[in-house]
Amino acid sequence: MSLCDRNSEILFLYDARMTNPNGDPDDENKPRMDYEKELNLVSDVRLKRYIRDYLESRGYEIFVTKVDGQVVDATERLRVFLGKVKMTALSREDVDKILANLIDVRLFGATMPIKAQEEGGRGASSTFTGPVQFNWGYSLNKVEIVRSSSISSTFAGRGWGREGGVRHLWQRLEALLFAPCLLRDREWLPGPIYPAHLGRCGTFG
Repeated sequence: MSLCDRNSEILFLYDARMTNPNGDPDDENKPRMDYEKELNLVSDVRLKRYIRDYLESRGYEIFVTKVDGQVVDATERLRVFLGKVKMTALSREDVDKILANLIDVRLFGATMPIKAQEEGGRGASSTFTGPVQFNWGYSLNKVEIVRSSSISSTFAGRGWGREGGVRHLWQRLEALLFAPCLLRDREWLPGPIYPAHLGRCGTFG
């Protein structure tokens, strides 16, 4: 099978209204923008997060998620998932269990670093390459940021020995349509695949 026969592209269309589709943490969480072209951007990481959230809502177990409501690192997530107190590397049985149960690893792949158990020790890492990848999404229509002075959040914090806070003004986009491209390797993920039915991918072999 040639490379062209193996690979295919799927157009993934979705819209957003009065929301921030993908905040930029390096720019006060404002919507990611191409200001010259007046287009909104959404990263491939954010797009995969949408899919992960959808799959998790359908009852599928995923790797990139919280543990008991808490954000944890990859090592802790693996430890909890595999039911191990200590880990130095993934065994063949561990890999089989991961691929059999964690659908986002099977779809998108993952890098799983394992921290050293002792200070000064050597850790390990395993990399999985997934058959489905997204490129960045660009809005099809031009957009303007809607700034709101009435909708805000205040986050508690500490600094310079006293309590303080940070006031964040919400910034949203009125209405936009995205058309990012989903790339699929048919050898690893055969048959039809539709974004609205990604939950069915849990059965591919």
